[in-house]
Amino acid sequence: MTPGLRKAYLQTAYLVRAPQGVHALRIGAVHPAFDAEVAAAGARAWAFITAWNPGSLPRSSEENVLAQAELLKVLGELGLVAWPAEGKADSGGWREESVCVLGLESVGAVALGRGFGQLAVVVGQLGEAARLLAIAQA
Repeated sequence: MTPGLRKAYLQTAYLVRAPQGVHALRIGAVHPAFDAEVAAAGARAWAFITAWNPGSLPRSSEENVLAQAELLKVLGELGLVAWPAEGKADSGGWREESVCVLGLESVGAVALGRGFGQLAVVVGQLGEAARLLAIAQA
């Protein structure tokens, strides 16, 4: 991951529309109110994933919508709960529809992200800071 791309990930709000409201997650921060909602849903881990713009290369909105629909289909087939989400640059320069997947551990999140051509995912565990995980492409 390039330093510029890492900086972009760090300067992003990861907005999750959970049942009790919207939570703005940040890499490196702990989110007690969000953790409480995750725990209430019966999970201990979560992962923030998108299918938009694989490889951080812009695609058409039509391609992004189709890819995101495929991600949702895969999550449904796996029986995973996903809350609607979006990644939004602090500068307002871009946004990506995303999902926050409950109960998905880091290894599974990286595998899923890799399957959709992503360069990174954001993951968390109850009581711990959100982490950015770079994904090595095969």
